[in-house]
Amino acid sequence: MPTASTKKKIPWSWYDLSEATRDDLAYYDTAIRAGYFLGERDLHYRVSKRLIELVEAGKKRAIVSYLPIMETMYTIRRRKVERSDSPDDASRMSTAMDASDKFYNYVTNRMKTGRLILVESNREIDYKVFQKYSSVRGTVKNKEYRALGYADIEHAYLADYGGAREFHTTDLSFRDLDGDPDFVVEFFVHGSNAQRPAR
Repeated sequence: MPTASTKKKIPWSWYDLSEATRDDLAYYDTAIRAGYFLGERDLHYRVSKRLIELVEAGKKRAIVSYLPIMETMYTIRRRKVERSDSPDDASRMSTAMDASDKFYNYVTNRMKTGRLILVESNREIDYKVFQKYSSVRGTVKNKEYRALGYADIEHAYLADYGGAREFHTTDLSFRDLDGDPDFVVEFFVHGSNAQRPAR
């Protein structure tokens, strides 16, 4: 298994970026992406903005997959509807859809420029996710993984498969995967309760 500092080409399913190395790549969890597009009223906006700006400045390339794209669009729509002051359902939904569309347009534009790299799931990843989830959910005694869901583990494997060195999230349950021998990617949990400082 390669180490986090391995300098080798990564097999891409979407772009062949011959200059990309593991050190250039980061995976942003749904809360990071949604926090940025929801704006200053969102709890995670500041850290999200800082991380997204690294991609915008060309200091990082971010890995995405269909899972976080769909999750982020759903999260943006849901939060926009919940936080809207408008009494009109149609107006709230229109605002939510506009925000979701803005994120989708951002993703497609950044993929065209190579700043975002799409990694598609495959049978190998699906099987690993199933095995890992089964092992951590197979016994009540395994309490250190109690907060992780199936989708969380899939995020971790997609980041690893895509060659990311860093996995950024605000979800404290990912601390349980940091140091797990199944993953090369390092997990950075941002927020007041995080054990490790944000970079």
